[in-house]
Amino acid sequence: MGLVKQYSIYPESDPWNATEHVAVFRVRELKNEKSWEKIVRINDPLIIEGMKFLLVRGGFSPKIIMRDLEGNLIFDKFVALRNNRGTEDRLSLSTEDISMEINFYPDFIREGKNFHTKTLEVRNPFYLLKVYQEDTPVFEGLVPFNGEAEAGGYKISFPEVRRWVEMELVGEPGIGFFFAASFVGLIGVFVRIIDPDERIYIILKGDKNGVDMTSYSYSKHFSGLIEDKRDELVSYIRERIQGVEGSGGQGFK
Repeated sequence: MGLVKQYSIYPESDPWNATEHVAVFRVRELKNEKSWEKIVRINDPLIIEGMKFLLVRGGFSPKIIMRDLEGNLIFDKFVALRNNRGTEDRLSLSTEDISMEINFYPDFIREGKNFHTKTLEVRNPFYLLKVYQEDTPVFEGLVPFNGEAEAGGYKISFPEVRRWVEMELVGEPGIGFFFAASFVGLIGVFVRIIDPDERIYIILKGDKNGVDMTSYSYSKHFSGLIEDKRDELVSYIRERIQGVEGSGGQGFK
């Protein structure tokens, strides 16, 4: 399953709140090599073999290319911006000890010293880029779409921007099995409550050399659960008898 395109429809009177979010997917069945396109909307899920995929959120995904001053390629990937309606994020390259803060303005406008976007449609795209090398700022400035910035011995460009979407799986087939297994577990707890029928037997045999203790348990249902109680009781008896030993009582073995 791959995303072909995603677009949103905004009314002229309200450029910030879309009336419709649409994503087009290409779905391919590997077993018979069939493929088709499916249009997905907010309340119209993508359905594959009974599984429903709902469109949840989305944002912008610029392609970031980084080269050193000799032209060697360091980074070349699309990066999904997840914050502030999919227009902001932070990227770290541990191999180069470089990090950058990216603010994308799809429809850039300047108001004094402040930068904004008039709409969320890609009409006049700019990037506000802040680059840090070993946590030290080495660049901060505006980079136009398909422009280039030189920062800390690197050249950074944004030649392309796409959209990303997030899907949520609902109606997962395995949920029925999970519910059935939970129900069986509840039945077991209920059985223990209404019919516990469990016992702990302690047998003490004493002579002049000390006390010999044997213990065992019985439970009509889920015998393994009573073993913890038996262990606690045996530990308690051991502690009490050892206390008697210190007062001149018989030994314990």
